[in-house]
Amino acid sequence: MRGQGYDIPGWKVAAAAGTALVAKILWSQYGILLNRNLPERDMGLPVLGHNVSIIRQGLEVWGAGVMKGRKALLAYYLF
Repeated sequence: MRGQGYDIPGWKVAAAAGTALVAKILWSQYGILLNRNLPERDMGLPVLGHNVSIIRQGLEVWGAGVMKGRKALLAYYLF
C-alpha cells in the first residue's frame, strides 16, 4: 500500500484483513458466552458449529438428541 510516506506490503494487508475476518466470525459465535445468565450450552467446533452433525444425522434427529433431558440449550449451527 503506497502513500503518505509509508509502504506496507500487500501480503501484510491481506493477512491483517484475514485475521480480522476470522476474529469477527469467532466473536459472532462465541461472544454470547460472556453472558452469565445462559442455559446449558454446546457450541460445537469453532466456525463449523454443529453443521457436520446436522448434515450427517438430519436436523430433527440431531435436535432430539441434544435436547434429551434438557429444558433449554444454546447451540450454534447453520451459520
